[in-house]
This record gives sequence, structure tokens and C-alpha cells, in this order.
Amino acid sequence: MKHLYQTLIATVLTFAAAAPIHATVLLDDTFADGTRNNTSLPTDAAWYASSGGSLTAAPGAMTLSMGTSAILGVSYFTTSANSPASLSVGDTLLATITFTFNGVAPLNSSQGFRIGLFDFGSNRVSADFSSSSSQGANVSGYALFQTMGVTFNNATPMDLRKRTTLTDTSLLGTSGDWTSLGTGPGNTNTFSGFTTGTQYTLQLSLQRTDVGTMQVMATWLNLSSGATLSTSETDTGATNFNFDGFGIRPQTAATSSTNIVFNEVRVELVPAATPPTISSQPQDQSVFTSQNATFTVVASGTGPLSYQWYYNDTTLITNATGPSLTITNAQLTDAGGYSVLVTNAFGSAQSGDANLTVSTPTAPSVINQPQDLTVLPGQSATFTVTAAGSAPLAYQWYDNSTLLTNATGSTLTLSNVQPSNAGSYSVVVSNFVSTATSSNAVLTVNTNPVAPTFSSQPASQIVLTGGTAFFNAVAVGTATINYQWDKNGSPIPGATFSTLTLSNVQSTDAGSYTLTASNSVGGAISSAAILTVTPSIPVVNSEYNLTGFATVGAGCTGRCDCHKQSRVCAGLDSARFCQCPSVRLQNRRLGQGHRNHDQFKPGLE
Repeated sequence: MKHLYQTLIATVLTFAAAAPIHATVLLDDTFADGTRNNTSLPTDAAWYASSGGSLTAAPGAMTLSMGTSAILGVSYFTTSANSPASLSVGDTLLATITFTFNGVAPLNSSQGFRIGLFDFGSNRVSADFSSSSSQGANVSGYALFQTMGVTFNNATPMDLRKRTTLTDTSLLGTSGDWTSLGTGPGNTNTFSGFTTGTQYTLQLSLQRTDVGTMQVMATWLNLSSGATLSTSETDTGATNFNFDGFGIRPQTAATSSTNIVFNEVRVELVPAATPPTISSQPQDQSVFTSQNATFTVVASGTGPLSYQWYYNDTTLITNATGPSLTITNAQLTDAGGYSVLVTNAFGSAQSGDANLTVSTPTAPSVINQPQDLTVLPGQSATFTVTAAGSAPLAYQWYDNSTLLTNATGSTLTLSNVQPSNAGSYSVVVSNFVSTATSSNAVLTVNTNPVAPTFSSQPASQIVLTGGTAFFNAVAVGTATINYQWDKNGSPIPGATFSTLTLSNVQSTDAGSYTLTASNSVGGAISSAAILTVTPSIPVVNSEYNLTGFATVGAGCTGRCDCHKQSRVCAGLDSARFCQCPSVRLQNRRLGQGHRNHDQFKPGLE
């Protein structure tokens, strides 16, 4: 029995030791609900700011809009101050934030972008606050002081710091409250600055490597190019290992960016001896020949993590040992599947395949040319071009061969046109293959406009019920001429052309029709065209055969003996039978039963 018990205990311990260790996701906020002020961990965290109106959320993103003043934002990834994420030896707190920066600042030397992980404790807030120099009393933590610009001013734009003056109320506003652990990375050749409109991930990692030691690491990853910027330092005098929130404080738009878009914020507590897991898989890419393609992976686990990329699962790619892989000058032979194996001392994780499609590009061509325009002073003029070719297509408009600033779309609109704007306008369409230039479109500014007049008036018509009436008029004058048909003085909806067609007319359509022509100078009204609608008359077959006697409906051809000559008859009754003087009808009367053999015999009285 004792042996059986020992065997059972050993079996349980064996399974326990073999049980996989996973990271705990404390927060994964993608702002899917479009709000920033509700807490439902781990999918939603409330975010508060010193300028509440500057921090806005929409489905899929949260945006911090910067101006000339600093803004402090805070958020918490644990449910309360009494339940922080606590690091034991070997544990790692990993925060991964995906940003998009718009309006990145020019070159500067200010550490204008500051972000950190903190132990706020009881110093939490539950609403927006008024000062960017607050939230710091008795708060400890680590932060990245980042120089942000389109180009860095030196090779060490990253400064990892530890907060050492906890009595100051300004969390990230006073540099003197912080002790620098070190700057880096020392080489920015592949990551020389930030690009407007490009997505980046920032990973902040705090790993407790010993009882009083904390390894602090910050890594930027350009999700477009795959370039990385990373630095790490070790705090050998660490005393606090509890964390429960974020703090971020961009200084101004001039030292960070005009707006900072948060696409995702993820925080994980990674226990010691945790094998790798992949939180963001490499994505499929489609490029043209000679372009670059970049694949990236985001993984977590006990560090250090190692990476190895493969082509079509089995072919190892030499020197592809980072979290991103860039295929430069891609060719058709590079198409295929790409994957990465992430490993550490405790296991491995294999990514899914990301497919690369490589196509042959097409040079741009102009399909629809911009057209000539004539406008009056003060009006707007719009030129449009339609082009084809491999995307992305770029456009640049010219005025008489002079480049127009900010005229970089498929449409060019000139507002408040003046005579000085007259000239020839063209556009150059380009992509990475070549360029195509449109024909010239001439803009004429008419300084002597003429009001419309009618050179052709609409004509009156008589139409049978159910028939079609067509009115037409021609107006001349300075373009653009606008038209409106009226019936009996009232506008006809939708009748805004120089012609008017009425189908299946009825008696109610009868009336007086006029056309008004107008332009920016004045207007003119046509003469009235009268539409008369008559009922259709059925044709009844005659009881009499008048062959050789008369032709009904177009006059008659009966013979008149007056003056010994034929006359054309004007009618079929009485003395109007023949157009001869003193004519009478002899002994015959239409309608008395005389038919084929009867003829009228006119004679003189």
C-alpha cells in the first residue's frame, strides 16, 4: 500500500511538472466597443486623461490629439489596488502596445514621448482629471523616455528610467524624479526615426531576474518595414515588483506627433519557465516585383526568445533570426509560404504560414483625360483624370508646367477662380514602374459673360390622346446654362434639359409650356408652346362604294362638266360638289340607295 501511494504521488507530480505553463492575459484592449471609460477586464480598460476632450475612442482605435501642451493619460490593468500583478523571480510583465503616429514631429532633441508601467496603489482615479502634472504621489515604476521625430538627432534616442522621487505629484512631468538606467541602442541605421501613418508596436518588458534585480527592456517594431529599435538595462537595486497600470505623457505635438492612435494594448504576466506563445501571427503579403515584403510575429514567454524563419515550412532562411523578416527586391520566385519558429529554454511555438504573392506591375496610363473648362470669375473649376495601373498611383497637377502644391489627387478643384488662373492644366500619374502625363486641359475665365437668349423657340403641337409630344428650344449665352420647363407657369419636376418629351399624353397634359434658360448673369423665358390633346376618332367603313366617283378624306375627283374641264371637288354635299359656278346636282342624291353604277351628273342652270 505504501508503495502504491508513493507511485501515485510520483505520477501526480510527473503530470504536474509536464503541465504547460501559460502567460496570463491581464488586458487585451482593441477598443472594439468604441469607448474608453468602461472597465471589463481583460477586454476593456478605462482610460483617463488630463484633457478629456483630447482623448477620444471609436470602434477599433483610441486617439490622443496633441497640441501645444502636455497631456497625461492613465489606465489600469488589474481590478483593484489590492490585486496588482506581482513578479516572482523569473516572472515577466510584458506590455505590447500597437500605435499609429500621425503628424510625426520633425527632428528634435526632446524626450517628448514618455510611457511607463507603474504601481499606482491607492492613487487611482475613476474620471478625467485637470493636470498633466499629477497622479504621481507615492507611485513607483519604470518608463521609457523616447525622443520622437521623423529623424533622430543621435544614436541613443531611448532612455530607460526608474522613478526614484515618489513624493512628487507629477508622474511623468519632472525628469528629476527619475534616475536613468541607461540610454540606447547606440545604432539607429535601420530605424532612423518614425514615419507618419505607419503602425508600430512597442514592447515594454519587466523581468525579475533575481531577488533584487529587474531587467527592463523596450523594443519598437515598424510593422511596415520590419525594422526594430531596442534597448535593455538592469536595475540591480530593485525594491518594488508590483504593477497595476500604465502612464503616458506626450509633451507636445512638436516633440511627439499631432495625434497618437492606440490600435491595441495587451498586458501579460509571464511566469518563470513559460514556453513561447504567439499572440500575433505573420500576415499574408502581396507585392509587385522589386518591392519589399515584411512579415512580423509577436510572441511572449520567458526570455530570451529566439526566432528562426522558414520558407515553405522546411527551408531554413539564413540570418532570419528576429521577430520580423523582410524580403527585399522580391521576385516571382520568392512567392510561397513563410513561417517562424519561436523558442526559449522551456519550449517552442510554430507560427502559421503567411503567403507571399508576387505579381508583375503595370505602368500607369491615362484612361479619361481632364477636359477644357470655361468659368466666370469667382466660380470654381474642377478637373478630373481617370488612370489605370498598379497601385498605389500618385498624382501631381501642374499649371502651365508649374507644380501645384498639395494638388496630389485624381481631382483638382480651383476655388474662387480669377483671370490669373486661366491657362493649361495637366497631371502626371506615377507609380513605382513609371509615369504617364495627361493632355492639357484649358481653363478659360470669361470676364464678359452673356445672359441666355433663345435662338429657337418651342413649337405648339396637336397630339392625339396616347401619343407623344416633343418640345425643343435652343438657348445661347455664357456657359453653364441651366434649364427648367414649366407648364402653365409651374415647374415640371426633373424637366431640366433643353428638350421635353411627354409620352402617352392625356387631356390633362394640355396647356401652355415654356422653357426658362439661366446662367450666372441672368435668364430668359421662351415663348409659350400650346399643347392640344384631341381624342382619336374611329374610322367607320362606308356603306357606299364610291369607286370612280370620289376619294374620301383627301378631296374628291368627281368630274365637273362646267367649262369643259375637270375640277377638283371640294366636298360631297349640295352645290359645293364641284368648284364651278352655278352648279347643281341632277336627279341624284347621295344616300338614296344608288351605289356602284350611280354617278353624279352636274349641269348648268
